[in-house]
Amino acid sequence: MNISTELTLMIYTFFSLSISVLSLWMLADLKKRSLLKSNNKEPADQASETMHFRNNCQKYYLTSREMEILELLSTGKPYKIIASELNISLKTVKSHVLNMFHKTNATNKMELVSRINVK
Repeated sequence: MNISTELTLMIYTFFSLSISVLSLWMLADLKKRSLLKSNNKEPADQASETMHFRNNCQKYYLTSREMEILELLSTGKPYKIIASELNISLKTVKSHVLNMFHKTNATNKMELVSRINVK
């Protein structure tokens, strides 16, 4: 390899690493901003959202365990993580979600969460 080829490779490597670092920095900044937005909610707003969530859950006759699973599901957590956080089996989580599908007449997780979160 001649010197110009090595120099070119070093420049490409430098730029690709710079882009990677910049991307990670931007992602961290976006995450920090979204956390700040969610933490800036007024306590009254949070209480209102909680009350709204509970009322909709009662409307569909969801059990307390189904409500716990639905809260975790609405944050985007997969079934496996929900199962480990609640110390239940994956099959139990799937069973509860299926029951919620039947109770709310939803066909997928997104629809299920949106039916409960509709004001």
